[in-house]
Amino acid sequence: MGGTTMEKKLVVCSMCDLACTLEAHIEDGRLEKLRGFAEHPLTPDVFCVKPAHAKDWYYNDDRLLYPLKRAGERGAGKWIRISWDQAMDEIAHRLSEVVERHGPESFACSTSEYNTQVASGATRRFMNLLGSPNYISGVSLCMGNTAAVASMTCGGYPFSDYEQTRCVVYFGHNPRPDVWAGEYQRLRAALGRGAKLIVLDPRKSHCAKMAHIHLPLRAGTDAAMSLGWLQVIIEEELYDKEFVSRWCVGFEELERRVGEYPLQRVEAITGVPASLIREAARMYATNSPGVIPWTCITDQQKNSTSALRCQTILRALTGSLNVPGGDVLLAPNPMVVSESELEMHEALPQDKKDLQLGAEKYPVMTYRGQQALNEPRRRVWGLRYFNLMKGQYMAHPPTLFRAMREGTPYAVKAFFSIANNTLMCYTNQKGIYEGLKKLDLFVVNDQFMTPTAQLADYVLPGDNFLERPVLYNASEWINLYFAAPKVLEPPGECRDIYHFWRELALRMGMEEHFPWNNLEELYDFRVKGTGLTWEELSENLFVVPSPPPQAAPVFRKTLRALSRTGLLPKVTPVFLTMMSWQRRTRERLEQAGMERMAVLFRDRMTFKPYPHEKLGFATPSGKVELYSSVLEDLGHDPLPYWSDINPPGETADSSEDEYPLQLFIGLREDEYFHSTGRHVDKLRKRNPEPLAFINTNTARKSDIEDGSWIYVETSWGRVKMKAKLSEDMHPDLVRVPHGWWKPEMPKGDPELSGAWDYSDGVLLDDDPAHLDPEQGLPDLRGGRRCRVTLMQEES
Repeated sequence: MGGTTMEKKLVVCSMCDLACTLEAHIEDGRLEKLRGFAEHPLTPDVFCVKPAHAKDWYYNDDRLLYPLKRAGERGAGKWIRISWDQAMDEIAHRLSEVVERHGPESFACSTSEYNTQVASGATRRFMNLLGSPNYISGVSLCMGNTAAVASMTCGGYPFSDYEQTRCVVYFGHNPRPDVWAGEYQRLRAALGRGAKLIVLDPRKSHCAKMAHIHLPLRAGTDAAMSLGWLQVIIEEELYDKEFVSRWCVGFEELERRVGEYPLQRVEAITGVPASLIREAARMYATNSPGVIPWTCITDQQKNSTSALRCQTILRALTGSLNVPGGDVLLAPNPMVVSESELEMHEALPQDKKDLQLGAEKYPVMTYRGQQALNEPRRRVWGLRYFNLMKGQYMAHPPTLFRAMREGTPYAVKAFFSIANNTLMCYTNQKGIYEGLKKLDLFVVNDQFMTPTAQLADYVLPGDNFLERPVLYNASEWINLYFAAPKVLEPPGECRDIYHFWRELALRMGMEEHFPWNNLEELYDFRVKGTGLTWEELSENLFVVPSPPPQAAPVFRKTLRALSRTGLLPKVTPVFLTMMSWQRRTRERLEQAGMERMAVLFRDRMTFKPYPHEKLGFATPSGKVELYSSVLEDLGHDPLPYWSDINPPGETADSSEDEYPLQLFIGLREDEYFHSTGRHVDKLRKRNPEPLAFINTNTARKSDIEDGSWIYVETSWGRVKMKAKLSEDMHPDLVRVPHGWWKPEMPKGDPELSGAWDYSDGVLLDDDPAHLDPEQGLPDLRGGRRCRVTLMQEES
């Protein structure tokens, strides 16, 4: 009787957007457990509650295993099993009919980039070749939009160098042991080295309790607070005069604008004393370089564009932009074919780009809004289309769903939802539902029968990160690529998303543009510049370093030699500081007599920004645009500003008597990521019901106790949740989680597994009065009002 075979292989986790590297323990082809990986450059030994229950997630009775075709009315919950070939033949035929009748722009797609890790290049490639500009993604609400706005100001979106920073500023961000665990680890290390921490958050969050200064601002007032900081920094001349003089345009105009925001006005808007605002601004400016890490809090406000612009302006003025210890712009890796290149944006004709839904009114993330950056990106990054964080070149989601249900300005007739749970991922869930019901063709690719999948014509079973090879660099944000092989065979007939798009492309005449039979072949093509094959890279190297362009040939030659001799450690990053693996790598190179390579490693021991002194910034002026020429040309205010969240009388929500509390939508729960995870019993035991967080005194005034079932209600809709009382909550704020549904509830109409009872998408419409004027983003973080009322006990 033979013994068991145990293997340990590295994988890139996709159970949240941090994409930590984990060690998978595989016994006889089956996952036994996942563990943290000590030698990872960004997430060493990180391990949270979600991958701790990966076995229960992926060996789950609810997992989709075979293609399904709707057998009754849409949403009736009746299905027949079909083959992949039949599914793809029928989908290709029906999509071709839609395109012939209504034009390729009548086809749209929504994906979840961070949770698929492989789809972005193939998705946009297919759509651009077909002729459709109408791609949307959840990153329109989170991170992608941050990158789009930052690109208009400084030509890219910087990555925070915690390892050398002197100050960390969190705008509502709250990493902790089970949420953004790797970032939490980097924060604690920075604090241990003496860095300052400033937290802006209405509640006393985990990080707020660690902070040197906590500013409990009113939710949704980030832009006003930032303008106040800028006013202090300019008035007290705490800015980097040399950098501003050499590398910024529009300083005089900015100085006049921030003069409109004396601290007394900012105090009235934010609720934070002027003295505390001044103290925090001084701390940030005098502890340069500092970092303002990404957070989705500022992404999702009515003044999001101005607030995000202010953050980049703060970085620039204080000398914290593109310097070690600050927020650093990282050039694309010259040895790997980028996803931006794979997407083939040049193949989409200009007249089709001009048809992109929402581009006229909300241009920032669209082809129209980003086209002024094409030439600067070519000059600096070498890529005319640089789809950083997947936040560029996308349609406007609310406009797209309106076109789907109303047919204006033209109809959307075919729609694909790829690992996205589209029904619950955007605001105005009712409007999205109405649109999905009117489609001629609706296709879903996912791992589980989500509420969105329950409305589809075809449901195709997706794979997970253990069942496919992964080549990942945070969607062009960083210049290292993390490579991991497939470690498990997918169950049933689950397939990766590249397989889906290629099979469809072959049936629609695009075979010459999809020559790679599978992901491994595609990755061979992408990493050819390293001098390694995909197999050599994923099995022996794991990290693709980003050398200086002139050193790329040396890197290629040496990497190939080292990977074959076993001299190279599993992780070979080359851009952070004070890490033991860097020393080991250099020592091994020197011992092997490869001094030239060792010098390159030694020279890359810092978190190296790209050389803006030589290339300039990827903006039309080549500088940091405090006064944005791009926004001005688009007809928007070129300077940051503050606009009242809810002007009195504008909507029913403005009545503070009827809706006395501010609503914060989208709190992050340790156990779940967006709408995923509710099918895992062990996670549900930890967090079985949706929890609305309310200040203890505020709740008890309405006879609400901890654990009471309540309604959270706006003028648009209401949901059921359990009250979670906390003295750390701001007394005027209610925080509700994102993406709740219950897989155990009846599927199909009318219940859709609880989507109408618990999903935060029920609470908000997509009225333009509540959207950010430049991006068209909904105000999820404090700009809408609600009330809470006690309900009878939920069974």
